[in-house]
Amino acid sequence: MTLKVLISDPLGQEGLDILDATPGVEAIVETGLKGEDLRKKLNEVDAVIIRSGTTLSADVLEGNTRLKAIGRAGIGVDNIDLDAATRLGIVVMNTPSGNAITTAEHAISLMMSAARHIPQACAKLRAGIWDRKMVGTELYGKTLGIIGLGNIGSLVVERAQGLGMNVVGFDPFVTEDRAQALGVELASVEEVIERADVLTLHVPLTDKTRHLIGAEQLRRMKPTAILVNAARGGIVDEAALADALEAGEIAAAALDVFEQEPPDPENPLLKSERCIFTPHLGASTREAQTKVAVDVVKQVCDFLLKGEIRNAVNAASVSADVLERLGPWLTLSQQLAALLGQLHDGAFERIRINFAGEISAQETRPLIARAVAAILRTGIEELVNEVNALEVAKQRGIHVEATRTAETRDYASSVTITIEGPERATSGTGTVFGQNEPRIVRINDFRMEPLAIHGALLFAVNRDVPGVIGRLGTLLGEAGVNIAQMSVGRTPEREGMALTVVALDGPASDETLAAMRDLDVICELRQVLL
Repeated sequence: MTLKVLISDPLGQEGLDILDATPGVEAIVETGLKGEDLRKKLNEVDAVIIRSGTTLSADVLEGNTRLKAIGRAGIGVDNIDLDAATRLGIVVMNTPSGNAITTAEHAISLMMSAARHIPQACAKLRAGIWDRKMVGTELYGKTLGIIGLGNIGSLVVERAQGLGMNVVGFDPFVTEDRAQALGVELASVEEVIERADVLTLHVPLTDKTRHLIGAEQLRRMKPTAILVNAARGGIVDEAALADALEAGEIAAAALDVFEQEPPDPENPLLKSERCIFTPHLGASTREAQTKVAVDVVKQVCDFLLKGEIRNAVNAASVSADVLERLGPWLTLSQQLAALLGQLHDGAFERIRINFAGEISAQETRPLIARAVAAILRTGIEELVNEVNALEVAKQRGIHVEATRTAETRDYASSVTITIEGPERATSGTGTVFGQNEPRIVRINDFRMEPLAIHGALLFAVNRDVPGVIGRLGTLLGEAGVNIAQMSVGRTPEREGMALTVVALDGPASDETLAAMRDLDVICELRQVLL
């Protein structure tokens, strides 16, 4: 089946060329879609690639059962309802490095333009006024205050240091070691604001960062300070900024983004001589447009065709290298979890996953998501996949706990999954033989000979007496069901009992299962279909 990708915003031709050249993928270019038209079109495609012009709200996404991926050509995702996308199992990927250099350069350009009054001087000269009294501010030796030290923020730091500026910054996700490597002195938001000669913002727009810079923060700034926002509109309270500029609480502001785009012509900032601005041009260079277009198309195609996830903002990213390395373990996690989900009786309250041995040193988040999704699919009807599995579990009050154990007794690596309910727990351990042979080696307390986890499997808890296997085999033979493999397990905790697991070439009928349950040696019997 051909996979369809909607391009809903203008995209660089280089990206479109890659889509056209990718077998199994069809590009549909329809820009300017909104509301119901956009919602209907999204139900007809497997992925959508957007820029800042398309808004993917909860209303637009709700009820979609086909869309698998959203690709954002750029870094900002505030025009995507991430909660809705995650709930629906739609992976959201951006391109954080594609326009990072371009945006960092634009922030530096705004900073220097504001410091030297370049736009105002240009406008005056264009109007025939030769004004050499416009005295600017030298940036050398000044303090740059920066809030946000991610991809773009780090590049701004490098360039500011090249100008001879000292840098003080705030980012709750940056360690002291990382800050030292960047040459940044970490401080609180309040201290950064108070010490900055130039304050530049490089954070996403979230509930926590909306109006991060308001009237109170502006009053804390130096009267000679410059405020730069080349990140997202809404981080700065524009009404408060207009008042602060009018009152001389800060010297100048330079904006590339606005709360409303395009801004209202009556926005007082547009009339302020102390404020310079550009119409959201931070990512607008030929080089950046090409790079984000190519990056987002490759990411979307790799996800649709290979399952590779890069730069996901609502799921664990899985590169091609990691995918290849974890492939057998992803299969094991899914099969073992699906098996246990079918064996477990009653409600799910807690899911415990332990990675032991060599696998414990690997990236395990994709394995956790795969296992939780497989378990939930055995008990609920709504769509569950690796993207929304943890969120669905959280919404239903199911606690997920993952642990790592460096040492393991029997195998180089193993995965143990336990499902706990109010009345009982169901547990199993699996490992990978060779290069790609997932095997189950334990169910609850019963250790067993390694058994492949696929197809139809019978799990029988029986009295440990002679003839059990023969009696089960007779009933299966009479029903025309062939036995592919068999494993028997014992446990000291249940003396006189055994676990018999039979792999079948095809599922046994309800009548055959009932006949086996009627045997006096069978205490419990369950068929699992994988």
